[in-house]
Amino acid sequence: MCTVQQLALERSQERLRSALQGWTDRGWAWEHCQGDTWRATSTQSDMRPGGGGDGVLQVHWHRADHTVLLSGLEPSSVSLVVFNLGYLPGGNKEIVTGADGTVEALRAAERAVCAGGTCSATLYPGHPEGRLEEAAVLQHAADLPFGQWSVHYTQWLNQRNKKTGGRAPSLCLMQRLNEGGGPRSDMSAPGAPMYAPWEGEV
Repeated sequence: MCTVQQLALERSQERLRSALQGWTDRGWAWEHCQGDTWRATSTQSDMRPGGGGDGVLQVHWHRADHTVLLSGLEPSSVSLVVFNLGYLPGGNKEIVTGADGTVEALRAAERAVCAGGTCSATLYPGHPEGRLEEAAVLQHAADLPFGQWSVHYTQWLNQRNKKTGGRAPSLCLMQRLNEGGGPRSDMSAPGAPMYAPWEGEV
């Protein structure tokens, strides 16, 4: 997880600690749950992520700008990048993600995502900067090359913020179909499609 706000890190760590309380009964043992890296191992192969692998789960916490962190990742090295934009609920509403920085971070994430992998962005248009950011993200997503990316956008049409009347959050999913339009690479995520679902249809 990466965020510029220490409070956001601390809240996320508290929620994860709470969620993990029952993991020991399901074959997981937490070796380290302090500092910047949390690590757990599984003794049951069917409980490992994806049902296989080495049975190790690690969470790395970073207080940093998302663009800086994502720019340091190797190309095609990750399966999923999740953006939760806007401001921290209950925190300082003057600290918000912005359109320019978010689009730059998306570009860095797209370079890091393998074939079949996805970039997910939850958008919050309920405040002025959020509306600008939503428009910028959607324009960027719409401009991704067809054949290399499949983009899906969804929003609630009849839901509003009870206090402000602002639109509800929306979700943009950007899935890399393949590497540069060519064959799927060895780094492809399981079940990665080679083409858009409707490609070739009349």
